[in-house]
Amino acid sequence: MKLFLLSFAIFVALSFGVSSIAGEAKAAADAAKPVVAPAAPASKAPNSPGACVVRGFANIGTGWIEIARCAFYDNCLVPGVGLGVGAGEGAGYTMVRLFTGMADVFSLGFAGDSFYGDGLPDFVWEAHWLPVSFRHND
Repeated sequence: MKLFLLSFAIFVALSFGVSSIAGEAKAAADAAKPVVAPAAPASKAPNSPGACVVRGFANIGTGWIEIARCAFYDNCLVPGVGLGVGAGEGAGYTMVRLFTGMADVFSLGFAGDSFYGDGLPDFVWEAHWLPVSFRHND
């Protein structure tokens, strides 16, 4: 029993030692990477009422593409499970696109850009189709 406890104590001590060495190596590798300043966000000009109505019709007609986009995006993050989860998320985004599209059309474009931003770009094809870790030029 004493031999087991001694070997267990040595195993635990070595495990902590190896993990701390690995943590220091990762920190040194991260420090060696060059620091890149993030790109300044592009300032988007406000849309005219006519452009908002066109955007509304486009979102009503293409909102269903969110189901495929979210399924593809989430499947990249969690293969297999992401298809189902992403399809559910895409159904929610489809409803949001339909609502914002109808709001743009029924308000004749005077709702402006109040619904849209980083989380919901103007059109479905402007949204991210790949997670950050998969993108090369973004």
